[in-house]
Amino acid sequence: LEVEIGCVRAFCPISQAERGFLADPNTLVGKSLYFLITELKENGKRVVVSRRAVLEREARAAAEETLGKLVIGATVRGTITAVREFGAFVDLGGIEGLIPNAELSHDRSQKASDMVNAGDAVEVQVREVKDGPADKRGNPTRKITLSLKALSADPWDAIDSVAPVGRVLQGSIARVLDFGGFIRLAPGIEGLLHVSELGGKVSNPADVLKVGEPINVVVRSVDKKTKKISLAPAVE
Repeated sequence: LEVEIGCVRAFCPISQAERGFLADPNTLVGKSLYFLITELKENGKRVVVSRRAVLEREARAAAEETLGKLVIGATVRGTITAVREFGAFVDLGGIEGLIPNAELSHDRSQKASDMVNAGDAVEVQVREVKDGPADKRGNPTRKITLSLKALSADPWDAIDSVAPVGRVLQGSIARVLDFGGFIRLAPGIEGLLHVSELGGKVSNPADVLKVGEPINVVVRSVDKKTKKISLAPAVE
């Protein structure tokens, strides 16, 4: 890029025009921007500048300011920058945090891609801030864990009306393991149908339980402290 600084022409390499990849350099033409002089030779006839250096300096300053506000339990605003299989990254203002899948929703069946998209504005709670490995340049990093779930109502608060003991409910089979199947009774509410409840002849729950299928069950017990529900097949 050719950059005019008063009556002096300077040169900015494409690699120094942006912090990341710049797909179309023409988008910068005609704009008034800040640059850092990185090379000055031949009595000002050779001037090399960097916009990237300015942006990185601003980002570091913003990150330090943001980091000072990130205390455990604080509610902060940010923007989703990327959605991955393991969760979603959030830009908090010069620094990124991660909402892991376990902190997206009380409903285990929800995936990050079901709940958020890149560019979405979100309000999250800070769950953890700790030192991470140094980056490629040797600079210290921070590992910031965030939560959407913490700011939403816990469905277990209404468990007495959702799954009262003795009630027959229709659910759907969420997961099948060696010891039984987890039945989704409501968003964020699952109960265990233990293999021992399936009859003495059933040794492998997968023989009679298929993920996604509906099933009628009766609530045998509810442990609010551990958030566990025991179920049995409903007698037809």
